[in-house]
Amino acid sequence: YSNDSVGGSKDNAHGTNHGTRMDMSVPLWLQRNRKSQEDLFFHLIGSKRFDKRGQRATVKSIGRETNTGIRVNSNHRETNHPLAPIIITVDAFSDRDGVCLRDLTEARRKLQELLLDYIGNDGSRGRLIYEVALSCWGGHRPKSSTCNAVSARDPFDGDRWGNKFMTILALPYHSSGGRKVYHDAKLLTAHALARIRNEAKSYIKLVGDEFRVPVKFCEPYVFVVASSLKDIDKAAEIVREVIDKHVQLCSCKLSW
Repeated sequence: YSNDSVGGSKDNAHGTNHGTRMDMSVPLWLQRNRKSQEDLFFHLIGSKRFDKRGQRATVKSIGRETNTGIRVNSNHRETNHPLAPIIITVDAFSDRDGVCLRDLTEARRKLQELLLDYIGNDGSRGRLIYEVALSCWGGHRPKSSTCNAVSARDPFDGDRWGNKFMTILALPYHSSGGRKVYHDAKLLTAHALARIRNEAKSYIKLVGDEFRVPVKFCEPYVFVVASSLKDIDKAAEIVREVIDKHVQLCSCKLSW
């Protein structure tokens, strides 16, 4: 990898992805070729976005603000090797467990915002936040979740309500004229939405051009959000049940 080292680093006494170090994987669908990966790499190390104080937001500025050292690891220049996803490594400088965890958590949140800035208002915002959070260790990933939920800020609601539990599920599709046509799988019927709202106290968003939430970076998907771990697991169970019934009666198949 070619590394952009920001803010220094320290030895990881607790092992990779534990204790003082966190590795964050950027989804490969956001870097489909070397040119797009290079664009993303330079966005991370030299974004044109300004924070509330009128300063440029970069991994370097995030490192300073969170007392961490951040490296962006990319192989976009190594044309003889298959393209690998960018890995962002964050090392906390504090040796105090509570402070270390706080700094890593804040760095993750700010890095997620920097990635969101790269894609703008594209519908992939939900999937991006989910997959990035899922790639990192921490208390935001409850081990008991039956749907691999994570706790993060909902990127579609403007962060108005703080952290929520969220997960994503694949949508079914059929091929027509060389393109994929995605189905709502009857998830938008009054009956299905009422079950999700009443039984699981959750809400869903179908993301895709067919559902008036345009997406260009990733495949369409179902974004599921709830306030509690119990509710997000129940909501995901209902969504899977509705989709499975649809697929059994249709010639479509799941996108992943």
